[in-house]
Amino acid sequence: MSVEPNWYELSEAIAASSIDEHIRLIDPALIDLRFTEGLRRNWEAARAETNIQLAYTDAALDGARVNLNHLRLASIGRAETTDPGIALAVDYWRAHLWISQIWNPLNARRPVKKHEPPLPVIIASVHKLLSARLVGTQVSSSEVAIPSDPARTQVFIRLLSSSLPAAVRCALAVAWAHHNPFFTRHCDEVARVVIRHLLVTSGFEPTGTLLLTYPWVAQIDRTNAVLDAVDWHDPETVVRWVERWIEMLGEAVDPTLTMIRHVQAGTPFDT
Repeated sequence: MSVEPNWYELSEAIAASSIDEHIRLIDPALIDLRFTEGLRRNWEAARAETNIQLAYTDAALDGARVNLNHLRLASIGRAETTDPGIALAVDYWRAHLWISQIWNPLNARRPVKKHEPPLPVIIASVHKLLSARLVGTQVSSSEVAIPSDPARTQVFIRLLSSSLPAAVRCALAVAWAHHNPFFTRHCDEVARVVIRHLLVTSGFEPTGTLLLTYPWVAQIDRTNAVLDAVDWHDPETVVRWVERWIEMLGEAVDPTLTMIRHVQAGTPFDT
């Protein structure tokens, strides 16, 4: 049975914390990212490279350390995917690619407005992409895109749809999916892909190039300890995770800028 958060206590703890100050501190770095020269003409290539990089780091978070160049080749069908780690990373890449294709162009000569699917459709579609390869082997078709616990899914959606700042909503959603999985497989990755979408569409990080999980992998033991300590009965543990999450958003900017410069120069960026 899922643990429904005490919404009042959680909101009070967040309001009483220094989270807003942490967000203000990273705002200048995110503004620098938005207007970096390398995104003026190369934003499509930068987003494409981000999809690869995030598939690589997300897979590492789930225990699959792969060769980045092999992943690049596998994503375009020029390398084998028989290795389970590479296969997993390619699944993650497909989900990131799909979500990035929903967004409006970053720099367009004429206004372009794409139709954004409802959040439940996005969640189900991401899970379908992540699970399609396993249908008939490790999962059944009845498990694909269908939550194993609809109540937990509703809490996840409520967290993402709340009036809290976008960065806070994303942190809470990641923690909720981790401690209260609502899919039998890939729930953590569903959350990571969906919150990337929220950061872009909310305008908090509109470029779609932020290497969100790069700092997580770089300090995996420290970050996982904070995440694993989250107790929805103890709002202070949730606040500590939110603070760590926002800290990681700030830490992700510098490697992202480096990646964009590599894309602009046409050279590979190896994390």
